[in-house]
Amino acid sequence: MTRSPDRLRPSLPILVVAAVLLCAMLPFYVRDLAQGFRIDFVAYWCAGSAVLHHQDPYLDASVHQCNVELGLIHSLTLPIAHPPYVMPVFAALALLPEKISFALWCAVLLACFVSTVLALCRLTRLDWTLVAAATYLLLLPSFEFGQLVPIALCGFCWALVFVRDERPWAAAAALGIAAAMPNFAEAAWIAAFLCSPKIRLPLFAAGAVLVLIGVASIHWPTILEYAGAALPAYGRSELTAFWQLGSAATLHAAGLSDAAALRVAYALLAAFVAAGIYAGLQLSRRFGGAHWVVAAAVAFGIVGSPYVHESDIVLALPLALMLLSSLPDSKLVRTAALIVVVPWQHLTNDVGVQSAIAIPLLLVVAAAFFSRAIVAAAVVAAISLSSLALYRVLGSAEAQTSAAQTLPVRVLPPNALAEVRWTEFTENSRSVKGAFAYRLFAYVALGSLIAVTFLEAGGEKRPLRSTA
Repeated sequence: MTRSPDRLRPSLPILVVAAVLLCAMLPFYVRDLAQGFRIDFVAYWCAGSAVLHHQDPYLDASVHQCNVELGLIHSLTLPIAHPPYVMPVFAALALLPEKISFALWCAVLLACFVSTVLALCRLTRLDWTLVAAATYLLLLPSFEFGQLVPIALCGFCWALVFVRDERPWAAAAALGIAAAMPNFAEAAWIAAFLCSPKIRLPLFAAGAVLVLIGVASIHWPTILEYAGAALPAYGRSELTAFWQLGSAATLHAAGLSDAAALRVAYALLAAFVAAGIYAGLQLSRRFGGAHWVVAAAVAFGIVGSPYVHESDIVLALPLALMLLSSLPDSKLVRTAALIVVVPWQHLTNDVGVQSAIAIPLLLVVAAAFFSRAIVAAAVVAAISLSSLALYRVLGSAEAQTSAAQTLPVRVLPPNALAEVRWTEFTENSRSVKGAFAYRLFAYVALGSLIAVTFLEAGGEKRPLRSTA
């Protein structure tokens, strides 16, 4: 019997068990979110405050005191790697007190999550419980730290819908939202530009709007400083970070110099994006729709990207779910999708309710892939127990705490970039064990998706099942 996308659905008993577990954990989860140190959001709020006060958000002097007042230790400063056209969003956040602003920010992120689930369901016709559980699993770090990844993901997923439906202006607008994370959006823009001639003019218009927003937000010297100094400095500061999954950090750990690692990493990025475009074109011929090209380019680009954080892997989820919807009987596709969906890096670097909240979500995903509830429960138990064991062995959190406590507190010149203190922190928090585990899980997950994509790209060149 052929399995259809709507049959990839957890049984009612499993959904009831998962819902009960989720409701039991939810109050503690929300409490932890409210009381934890939301490192990314603090960086956003302080950068926005600097913009409101007509200061340079990329300088240490503009944001350091704000960081400290919101709970950061005196020896650290949180740098901002986001481009100038995102600064109005951060400035809007800083119009309100930080706690109220964070509550509203969480509401925005949650709304983007819901919108993303709607887009992915429309794209794949998979059961909404499976899509919601898979998406939230990979967004766990984003909600914990207050990252804007859910916003960029929402734009990217709707862009895929609009590219498939041949709505070029809507697709370009959605890709403009995805550009909040330009290191991944660039692959989507390139793929869309190449595979859909109708979208080229709208993309030029969207790009012009982003430039105008950036110019209106901060002065030209600051924009030049971002491109010529702040962004390269941020890249160098993350080369030694054990939580960094990007190719540049991996190459640097293998012995390449800073400059060589970055050059090779950008070459790898170009190669992987090109490979993704090729695979996407093959899948487009097989299943129909230019959205395959955009989804594959971004998913492949994550592997080659110089800088990748754990939450960024969620941008590979659309391709995994599209394959799952089109080839629901393929055990290889289901295996690859399951490996991608598990938030390995989060589970081996976190403990308590922030980690335990993944259990009911994993149960929903596993139950959709396996016919027997006992098998799904065993898979979830194995993932949970092994993650807890690795958390104890790797000691990644301890490495960060120890590094932060031993940093000196010193005065920097007024023109020092925020990356100065951040570089000292990353160099002082090296964890060979932590870096090994982080990168191993990420590369296995993304590598399995790439392998399956290439395998299916070479399949029968006729529409077997459209994701329309």
